[in-house]
Amino acid sequence: MWCKVIGSVLISSASFMIGIWWSGTLKNRVEDIQELEKVLEQLLNEISFYSNVLQDAFLKIAKNTNKRISGIITSMADNLKRYSANKAWAIAIGDNYKNTYLSGEDIDVLLSLGDLLGTSDIDGQIGNIKNVITRLSHQESKAQDVRRKNELLFRNLSILLGMTIVILLL
Repeated sequence: MWCKVIGSVLISSASFMIGIWWSGTLKNRVEDIQELEKVLEQLLNEISFYSNVLQDAFLKIAKNTNKRISGIITSMADNLKRYSANKAWAIAIGDNYKNTYLSGEDIDVLLSLGDLLGTSDIDGQIGNIKNVITRLSHQESKAQDVRRKNELLFRNLSILLGMTIVILLL
């Protein structure tokens, strides 16, 4: 009898925790996009006002970002020692996107930044960065909508699934 009760509690708790984790991924995606917008705003300032070299700008920005995004930024700064800005950006994204909660669309937006990064004049780079910030803002609003629609659904669905498993096993 007690084994059934303990098993039921464990199954219910595990399914609830999966729902919490699943809904947390939605929240983390929004946070990652917001952090990237902040990073690009800082990069915009570093290029336009301070006229810093890209490597120095990325190193300075990496100190002020969260752990998931700082991996991309630090990798970019390191890659600039060996590669062009476009290739360094693509490698940094490719090596570190797994540590983030970004979707494929978000990654595509970020990769588009590398197209003109370091290859055009300052005005061209500023325009490109502003364009990517705008596109990231659009991605953020889409991610917020998905989060609003699905966060509670994932939690409730996981509880119901756990209860269904418990009922079937009893």
